[in-house]
Amino acid sequence: MLGLTASSPDMQDTLERYLDNTNMYDINIISTMGLNDEDITAIEQVEGIEKAYGIQTKDTEAKLGEVEKNIKVIEYNENINTPIVLEGRLPENENECLIDEGYNAYTGEKSCIGEKIIVENEDVDEDNNPIFTKKEFEVVGVSASPLYISKERGTTSVGNGSIDLYIYTKDSVINIDYYTEIGIIVKNAKELETNGDEYLKLINNATDNVKAIQEEREQARYNSIIDEANKKLADAQKEFDDKKAEAESKISDAENKLNDAKAEIQESEAKLENAKNEIEKNTKKANTEFANAEKQIKEAENQILTKEKELQEGKQALEENKGQANLGIQQLENAINTSNVTIQNLQEQKKQLEAIGMDTTQIDAGILQAQNAKKELEKQINQIQAQLAEAENKIKFRRARIKQRKTRVK
Repeated sequence: MLGLTASSPDMQDTLERYLDNTNMYDINIISTMGLNDEDITAIEQVEGIEKAYGIQTKDTEAKLGEVEKNIKVIEYNENINTPIVLEGRLPENENECLIDEGYNAYTGEKSCIGEKIIVENEDVDEDNNPIFTKKEFEVVGVSASPLYISKERGTTSVGNGSIDLYIYTKDSVINIDYYTEIGIIVKNAKELETNGDEYLKLINNATDNVKAIQEEREQARYNSIIDEANKKLADAQKEFDDKKAEAESKISDAENKLNDAKAEIQESEAKLENAKNEIEKNTKKANTEFANAEKQIKEAENQILTKEKELQEGKQALEENKGQANLGIQQLENAINTSNVTIQNLQEQKKQLEAIGMDTTQIDAGILQAQNAKKELEKQINQIQAQLAEAENKIKFRRARIKQRKTRVK
């Protein structure tokens, strides 16, 4: 009986040293809305509080070799709930971790140092960034945590609802801008026996003091979340308004260019119509002059044997008609040049509209119309030139006949 009686105080002393050496929290605060540095500052100002530390954890499913388990990822903090390294060493970079001492029970391995743990989690924050900055870890150490003295690892909302294991990582692996927990060290608590009456009284008093600022801190956190959400909403609205204004400006510019193109088309159509009327006028005039010239040539043929003077007058009239014909050709060529300029302008406008994705149907129609008008002008020039050549051939032929007739007369 003496040995059994003495074992209880020894176990209590061992527990005291273990909790003191691992900086086990006296009070733990968890908030569904998250906690921040302002909460830590407010808590440390509460009477009876020595220090408060922010803690970030995240429950997730993970693959341990060929086994899938629910794990709790805890960012390592040497000041609070410090794990004891049983084997190996502490993590030195983001791709390393400490593993729960119960790991071997799931893998059957004699030593888990060097094993890989792969986090199977696709959660993202409000900016669509992954919650986990790293998803594959190498086990570099085995630990015992003051948070888990028993075999139970707690419950979770992932998987089957039970935490199987925990791992400790560097403090930059979990990408969230708030703390999931705050661990509190109460003044003078280490000097008292854990779970003793004096300890419980001290902790209860400190807990009541912390609860006194609970409503204020919850409201502050709520306001902070709302303010941040409103700011993001305002930023998003401004970005939307800016892009809308930019789009409307581009649409307005495109409409202006389209209107300018329409005006250019209308102006070109008017020029083409004027050119067409001028061509018809000159063609009619040229046809009349050609007809008169032919009449004069015929009259000259009838009178060539007796009236050399009238032949010379007919030749002179032909030369004048050639001048009129060349003038008509020059006017037609000017009209062709105008058509070329119009086509070139329309093609440039078409490129501009295509560059901004606008419809070019009207401009294509204008280009086709201008090209057809140009072909018509070129056709009329060819006709006038053909008629002029025909008239000159007739004069040569009749001159030869006159010469022949003059020879016969002689």
